[in-house]
Amino acid sequence: MRFIQHFIFIGFIVISVFSLKLSANQNRPAGLPNDAKFNAKYKVWIVRSATAETVFYSDGNKKSQGGIDQNLRNGHWVFYFANGEKKAEGSYVLGKMEENWKFYYSSGKLESEGDYKNNSKTGQWTIYFASGQKKSEGEYTGGLKSGTWIEYYESGKVFYKGQFVAGMAHGTWSYNFEDGSFYQAGRYSEDVKVGAWKICIAPGGPCGEQNHEQDKPPKVSGLPKESGLQNSDPYSILDNAAPDEQPSSWDKY
Repeated sequence: MRFIQHFIFIGFIVISVFSLKLSANQNRPAGLPNDAKFNAKYKVWIVRSATAETVFYSDGNKKSQGGIDQNLRNGHWVFYFANGEKKAEGSYVLGKMEENWKFYYSSGKLESEGDYKNNSKTGQWTIYFASGQKKSEGEYTGGLKSGTWIEYYESGKVFYKGQFVAGMAHGTWSYNFEDGSFYQAGRYSEDVKVGAWKICIAPGGPCGEQNHEQDKPPKVSGLPKESGLQNSDPYSILDNAAPDEQPSSWDKY
């Protein structure tokens, strides 16, 4: 009797294991390499050797591919959206982003490009609208915006031109309306407007002066009270500065 029970138990285990394998095979996307292993935590398929790694989405579409050295990303890497379009490409040196990188919209059009050094953005960067028109351009130092940055309307006209120091708006700034006419100009100190700003509430005016004093609301002269600009600014530098859209590093998978 015990023998029969033992035999039935072993049979149950064998059938269960076979069923699990069958289920796994049924859920395995067609066309995957035979050595691809599923990572349940990240919901990806991985093919990995001592020198290379390829990662697939759960549906079998390629997610990333590149070289490996000392168990770290190394050499040229390419990342893909789930729709198959290229998401980003660039170089790693032992796990750190280096040299030129390009990032793309899911449509396949270029979103931004520039250099990395030791995992931080450096040098000249250019950002584009989804239409392909240039959106903004400027420099990074140690991962922070620095020097002169220019942002454009999608029409190509300049929206603003201003100075950054260590990632903060600092120095002279000027803004234009989309038709190219003057909107406002003044100075920032560590992301805060300071001193007198000249401002126009519409293309061609009326125009006036807005004074910014520390710990006090701005004082306005030369603008009609109904303009609604006495104590507020419809364009905040924190909202309208060129966005820092890309991470300095990527998730594990």
